[in-house]
Amino acid sequence: MFEYEESPTQEKKNAPVGNPRGGWRGLVWASLLFSAGSGVAALLYGTQVYGAGSVLLTILGLQLLLVTVSSFLALHAGRLREKQAEIAQWKKPEWGEDTENPYKIEFDQGKILHFLVFGVLPTLLLAICAGYVMYYGTQPDKIRLVSASHSVLAAILTMVCCILWLVLARSYDAVSSLGEKDAGDSLPESQALGEAAWESCWWMGLASLVLLVKSFFPVFELVLFWCVAWWILAVSVEQTIRLFYGWMKSRHTEGTFVSPITVFLRYMVFVRGNPINSLFYTLEERWGVSFRSSWAIRFVAKATLPAMLMVLLLWWGLSSLYVVRVNEFGVRRDCGRIHFEPLQPGLHVKLPWPFGSIVTYPVKQVSMMPIGYEQTGSGQFLYLWTKAHENEFELVLGDGKEAVAVNAMVHYKIREDHEGFFQYVLNFQNPSEAINAYAHRALTELTRTSTLEQVLATERDRFAAEIQKRLQGYLDENRMGVEIVEVAMLNLHPPVKVAGSYLDVISAGVNARQYEIVEEGRKAAAVFEAQEQSEQIVADAKVRSAEMVAQAGAETAEFLAAGKSYDVNPECFQLRYWLDNIQDVLRNKRLVLVDQSVDIYFDMQKNNSPDASRNAIMRAE
Repeated sequence: MFEYEESPTQEKKNAPVGNPRGGWRGLVWASLLFSAGSGVAALLYGTQVYGAGSVLLTILGLQLLLVTVSSFLALHAGRLREKQAEIAQWKKPEWGEDTENPYKIEFDQGKILHFLVFGVLPTLLLAICAGYVMYYGTQPDKIRLVSASHSVLAAILTMVCCILWLVLARSYDAVSSLGEKDAGDSLPESQALGEAAWESCWWMGLASLVLLVKSFFPVFELVLFWCVAWWILAVSVEQTIRLFYGWMKSRHTEGTFVSPITVFLRYMVFVRGNPINSLFYTLEERWGVSFRSSWAIRFVAKATLPAMLMVLLLWWGLSSLYVVRVNEFGVRRDCGRIHFEPLQPGLHVKLPWPFGSIVTYPVKQVSMMPIGYEQTGSGQFLYLWTKAHENEFELVLGDGKEAVAVNAMVHYKIREDHEGFFQYVLNFQNPSEAINAYAHRALTELTRTSTLEQVLATERDRFAAEIQKRLQGYLDENRMGVEIVEVAMLNLHPPVKVAGSYLDVISAGVNARQYEIVEEGRKAAAVFEAQEQSEQIVADAKVRSAEMVAQAGAETAEFLAAGKSYDVNPECFQLRYWLDNIQDVLRNKRLVLVDQSVDIYFDMQKNNSPDASRNAIMRAE
């Protein structure tokens, strides 16, 4: 099972052990440098260090680095076999009977480095990286595929790598065949390296094919990614187990050192280069299942390749069918010639790939584009304009001293009429950039002729309608084939950095208006109160005037009546007048009636009160 074993061609310990320092050393170095360089380049592109990023190229880079580990282990195994030859040729000095063989010490230390440091550690690291990339591939919002603009270049590069790996695989097969016939163990790891080279050749060839057809079948890229990822994980686990077991077994083995880099999965699939032939060979060679005596199995083995070719031919023929979805219009192209008749939703026939194609356009889909700012985050809008927005633009107003920020969303779609649809298809390669430029042009033209007060005082709907009118005019003038559905105004405000000062100005204006309204209210209340008091005073004066007139009239009438009474009987009038006066004088006064027969003496000095005086007077009378 494992390849660390006693070599049947090496009977003597002191015989020189084969190593790749001869004609095979350059071949191993070539595979090492090529796999390391191409693997690192694929990782740099796939992880977005440069390029747009791709999980497929990332996992292919890990596969090439796994082959790099195998190549380096083969080189280091050759170095350890050299140490074995030096151990056999070393002679113990006469002066040191207990002297230990220094080459043996270096060999034992080299085995630890070979198995654990150069083998187990990087293999485990690659397995962990493959697991992380697989986890990354389960998240649809984060997964990245090869961009359409780079797919052809990536397909060409992977095809070149496939050809180079084919050359290396053929070379290793030749070395392995030569070692079995003539050269013994000149390169014991040649078969394992050949299987690794075939592995890289097949994966690169499949990647090149997938990248060429990804525009028609993008799902193939994800399928190939998962296949390579699971393959790397399985090979890494098996290789780690073999290296660790080889390290444990090497402590008790003194035979020729052979690095255990042969993985059964690689052997089963790539030992004969062709996976189908390799599978049959493995079943017959390892498990004793002979197919030579079975006519049916031989027929299946021979018919597998023609059957696969028939399947590929059928698949190629099915590429002449294409389905246009319900929200799309299609355009048929035969050998680069466009048919100027839009294809309605449904099943259509075209020339097989790559001679014919149908390009679809989502005419029913309404797209959105922000203007006045760049939306690069989660897509949530900030309606409170005093908070900073994402890459918000400041537009200078007409006077050149003020600026304003406008946040709007343009909703647009492809025109569905014949002329407008083909204007969109033929005239512009990237219409979204042109729409963005024209939208900002319309926005700038509207703001550069206005002041801040005019812009902020304008109704949002009217401002948005004016932007939509100008933008649609620019698009129609340049034959864009795009219809502006709506321009939605999200925010219209001064720049955020002057928000505090602008709010202070607004607050001062609001406070001034508030004070003005309060004072006007006070003034109106005072005027109303004064008018009310004035009317009350006038009314009171009129009442008093009427009362005085009435009183004067009554007194006059009484005086005239008194005069008439006096004329009739003066004595009676005087008596009545005297009695009335006495009545007025004596009203509410205490009276004491004394008969004339009672004499009363008054002490005027002791009692000088008015009542006493009046009583005395009355008594005297």
